[in-house]
Amino acid sequence: MSISHNLFSVFWSIFIFFTFIGFINNYIIKNHISGTLETALVDIYAYIFVLFTVITLNSFFKDKSSSFLLSSLKKIYVLSSTLLILLYLYANFVSTSLFGTSLLYYNSFRPFATNIHHISMFIAPLPFIGTKFLIQAKSRIIKLFYLSTAIFLVYIALETNSTKVELALIVGVIVLFISTMVNFIPSKQLKIILFLFFAILSTFSIFIYRDSISNFVVDFFIENDISSVRTYIYRSSIDKILASPIFGYGPGPHSVFISENYYLDAHQTLFTIALQGGAFALLTFIIFTYKLVLKYKNDLIFLSAFSTILVYALGGDIMRRSSVWVLLLLLYYILKPARLSYAKKGVT
Repeated sequence: MSISHNLFSVFWSIFIFFTFIGFINNYIIKNHISGTLETALVDIYAYIFVLFTVITLNSFFKDKSSSFLLSSLKKIYVLSSTLLILLYLYANFVSTSLFGTSLLYYNSFRPFATNIHHISMFIAPLPFIGTKFLIQAKSRIIKLFYLSTAIFLVYIALETNSTKVELALIVGVIVLFISTMVNFIPSKQLKIILFLFFAILSTFSIFIYRDSISNFVVDFFIENDISSVRTYIYRSSIDKILASPIFGYGPGPHSVFISENYYLDAHQTLFTIALQGGAFALLTFIIFTYKLVLKYKNDLIFLSAFSTILVYALGGDIMRRSSVWVLLLLLYYILKPARLSYAKKGVT
């Protein structure tokens, strides 16, 4: 079986291998210069869990037809959107807690979680997935269901008060709009010409207005960076990466905060990968992401949903979020070539 049929399993195996090399580099060769063994074990267990989840689902999905997997995604969407809407209504009109667990956190909708991103990261791609089923639906009643749930999910996402979910939704809409417009262009050569034109135009625009753009980005980041904690963590992450760029430090948090012996997660996927596995792990993730883009571009709505997750990857850590990897794997196999669905049945 080729790598493309086991892309997720291959990526996770390689990533864990490089983090193991980083662990040896940090704890043995350099005599433990960063992190703690306890937090390293937490990440190791989490990564192994994700790896086995991916391997298990990969072996299950590859034998299923795209229509079966799409139907499974539809069930997941209906169940998830219904539960989220019911929880939101319950939190706002009945009680702010359920089973002794808070549904709101400082008036923000975060059911069963204190971390804002645990719920908003999951919600972000759902409106786009709902839009896909809206387009496919035949019945007006079913169309109304998908339309209303998609709109409600956008509203609920905003009610989490997460800046990243706002950016994710905006980026998702932009990606969907641009890719749809490009899809209407019949000539591949014309697409390449237009791509080069806008790439050059964007480059010149960024160069000419670089100061204004830089000031806007910095001001936006500072405004949404509570107590400048993330700024401090990012600076520490960059310093630590530059100190060991090739092999990294192994699993666990390595961003220094407050004192040299107090470590926090990098809160940014690329930083996390570079800190734990070094340059080779980061390159592996970039190649993996590129291959996903090539696959998801075959379905513009899936590409838009994926772009929302990429926003979180750039502003948060998705590596230990098993729900994210299950969704990405499911979308990937839905788009597999039809003949692969029946390869083991001898149908060509």
